Amino acid sequence: MNGFKRAGLRLSAALLALILCAALCLPAFAAEDAAGEIDRAAELMEISDILTYFSMDYQDSEISMLHDMLAEMLRRDPALYQEMIEYMFGKLDDYSRYLTNEEYDLLYPRGEPYVGVGMVADTGYPFGLVVGSLIEGGPAAEAGLLPGDVVVRVDGSDVEFLPFYETVPLIRGDDGTAVVLEVRRAGAGGLLSFKIERRSIMVSNVSYQNMGGGVGLITVSRFDSMADIFDYTDIYNNIPYDDDIKSVIIDLRDNPGGDVAVMFNMLNQTLTDKMLLFTMTTGLEHGPYITDGLGAWTPNETIILVNENSASASEIFAGSLQTHGLAKLVGVKTRGKGRSQYHVPAANGVVIVTVYDILLPDGLPYDGVGIILDVTVEQEVGVYGLPELPPLDIAREIKYGTSSVRVAALQHRLAALGILPGGVGGRYDDTTRWSVNVLQKYCGLPISENADTETLEKLEELLAELSGETVIYDRQLEAALEMAYEAAANPRPAPLSPR
Repeated sequence: MNGFKRAGLRLSAALLALILCAALCLPAFAAEDAAGEIDRAAELMEISDILTYFSMDYQDSEISMLHDMLAEMLRRDPALYQEMIEYMFGKLDDYSRYLTNEEYDLLYPRGEPYVGVGMVADTGYPFGLVVGSLIEGGPAAEAGLLPGDVVVRVDGSDVEFLPFYETVPLIRGDDGTAVVLEVRRAGAGGLLSFKIERRSIMVSNVSYQNMGGGVGLITVSRFDSMADIFDYTDIYNNIPYDDDIKSVIIDLRDNPGGDVAVMFNMLNQTLTDKMLLFTMTTGLEHGPYITDGLGAWTPNETIILVNENSASASEIFAGSLQTHGLAKLVGVKTRGKGRSQYHVPAANGVVIVTVYDILLPDGLPYDGVGIILDVTVEQEVGVYGLPELPPLDIAREIKYGTSSVRVAALQHRLAALGILPGGVGGRYDDTTRWSVNVLQKYCGLPISENADTETLEKLEELLAELSGETVIYDRQLEAALEMAYEAAANPRPAPLSPR
């Protein structure tokens, strides 16, 4: 970092005068009043050290005097700590700040591994744990669990109607230990039991979905770690071979950025040629980032989805490809964070200090401006439209174990509420009974195996409420898909090389 000491960050000399004036004006406190506050003084001086590292405003003698005065102020009035923090960072840009360790972990979460079985709960159910998705290669997937399975027991304990967030801790445990899950699966005819060994699971910030028609959707929620590079590379390089993908949509909406080095390595795996992607400059020094062109293939079309929450590294990713004509941007204008920071650990927190301005290949800054879109598409807020439902006589209960058009009508309604794992079959089976019980528990009704008239009335009331709710229709993804499908209908620009 020595090359960036003249990085344009200037801690005002007025700070020294402010400290001197305040220290002379404050009354003396007894020594015992300062007990426990010396750490605060040391912390403030450490933050000052970090900031002055990037500034040439002070000579060593001035820095020493600054430290002495800070310590004296805090000994006399510990309450000035926060005021001095705000003053120091208030002289810098909007991105520079000091965060406690707790605040930092909340604002900058990292993809830490956890010990479990590698399944993700479907959070749309008010009670019960329904498997939403499985982590590829995880213990649950290897054991044979499937999306839509309803967890009924964990190690013999009944969890069928517990909220999912109370069941998840029961499934997690120590690495190498086993957990027995009994699940209900639509059409299975009874409970299925799986003994699964818990392992360390890394949650990825990168996911993939085959959208059909030769289009693949890659979502990157943030640029965080080496694991994200590996996951992105594995997905991007294999989808043309495994799924015959010809066009790619990369969704960077709500991606706040992250580690620039991680983002650059992911770009490196996207492109097949060497080219300048972006430049990080301090005003006196320039650091060009030039790709090695490690990509394995070239899509017919690359479309990047962005919105007002796409910032920092996600803007570099999208803007670099757009500037070279290698991607089209769809959505709304990005946040416009064209400056990069060092995150420097301190004893009790992290100092975030701006060091670089970022320039895209065209040399134009975008900080405070955002990146202009190729196709601007606003999301649409509208009233939720229920699917057309078959008529249902709610004056008579529907009995467990029966098959009829009334059962099918009940199942259609449960599916419309999003609480029916599996499809509509017309038979009141265990899966349908479980869905009815979830509805009854949610509405505060007695749990029963049959769908009585009170339950059916509540079901109709909930559907009426749902039909009036506002929802967001993803018109941005729709527009991107239309463009991607059209491009994917054409031949590849170049044959795929052997894998």
